[in-house]
Amino acid sequence: MVNDNPQIQVQTVWQINPMNVPAPINQILLQEGPTTKNGKSGEYFLSLGHVTPPAFVPEPDGTLPPEAVNGLVLPIAAVGTFSLTFERLVEFRELIDAFVDQAKQQP
Repeated sequence: MVNDNPQIQVQTVWQINPMNVPAPINQILLQEGPTTKNGKSGEYFLSLGHVTPPAFVPEPDGTLPPEAVNGLVLPIAAVGTFSLTFERLVEFRELIDAFVDQAKQQP
């Protein structure tokens, strides 16, 4: 039997826990996975996090002196970390691009 259409479609339903609320993110880190002895791993890691503002408290005149941040380490609360293949990373980018393009067209 020859399959002329190798793609199949299946209906899915997202199982959403009503007790989980969306977490805000304002920090995004995307990095390539570690290399192997054969070269690139082909795995990419996307980490999403949040730093509670205000991260810095400026002087009354609005300036932020360098000594106020010198040596400061801001904790980022990790919201989620995801592993993607290169193909899924490209698919993710295309999905975001299409969504942003559509959102730009809305009033």
